Amino acid sequence: MAFSYATGKILTQETLTIYAYQNSLESELKKKELLDEQIQKINNPEVLAKKKTELEEKKKEYQALDPRYYYTKDKKQFTLLLQYFEQGNDGNIGNIAKEIEQELLDIGIKVNIEAL
Repeated sequence: MAFSYATGKILTQETLTIYAYQNSLESELKKKELLDEQIQKINNPEVLAKKKTELEEKKKEYQALDPRYYYTKDKKQFTLLLQYFEQGNDGNIGNIAKEIEQELLDIGIKVNIEAL
């Protein structure tokens, strides 16, 4: 089966094979044969070694991340931009922004503060 857009771009392609037997014994034998083939593909030493290598690489990538912070799916540190406008010279809004920054940092969210 192939599903495609009007532009011709293929969305998904899959092959579907249907086996039909009147004899249940033949059906069970074919089912066992197909399962054995799949198990051989999955348990292939090359495939297992490749998967293990991929897992080790991912593990290293995740271990390199700072566990104190949240990250996006692309492993980029999640950061909020907090912008404020100071009215007057009392500096209260700036102090509140710094308190908010610290509170969010405590729960793992990095904040960039920007005075406007």
